[in-house]
Amino acid sequence: MKLLFSYNTEKDVENFLKAAKSVNNPRPTKLHNLYVEKFGENIEVVKVQEFIESYIKENNIDVEKRTKEIGANWLAIEDKFIKKVEEIFGIKYPKETIEVFSTTNGRCTYNIEGGYFFVDIQRGNTNITIMHELLHFYTWQVFYKELERKGLSKLRYNDIKESL
Repeated sequence: MKLLFSYNTEKDVENFLKAAKSVNNPRPTKLHNLYVEKFGENIEVVKVQEFIESYIKENNIDVEKRTKEIGANWLAIEDKFIKKVEEIFGIKYPKETIEVFSTTNGRCTYNIEGGYFFVDIQRGNTNITIMHELLHFYTWQVFYKELERKGLSKLRYNDIKESL
């Protein structure tokens, strides 16, 4: 498996919207609070996009440069991590590539079926986030269907995958 790194404003908006409804942490992120200060509690897609674009400009974030740095940092450990996680879970992940989208938000969501997740463009060591998100993918691949078949609720599954 290889990771493909990129930035996409629409995906950044998607992450913002999903992160605002987090089950694991209902507290608003720093970015969410800044949005509320500017636009109020009502979250609208068009306003979120406008907000993110202005946030990037105002904070002089070079999304392309930073995304390349994140990818380069990951390459330094990718083979070792993938080898180890395949040993732990006993599988080779079935998708050849997973997309990693940079986000301006401090909370990073994921979409296993879509084959992608987010990483905070402003975080120092993003490899920790990448490993965390990939563990969700492997956990789902190995355990989800069997646990669902045995009647485990989505909430309990969430507890298990977060604990891993």
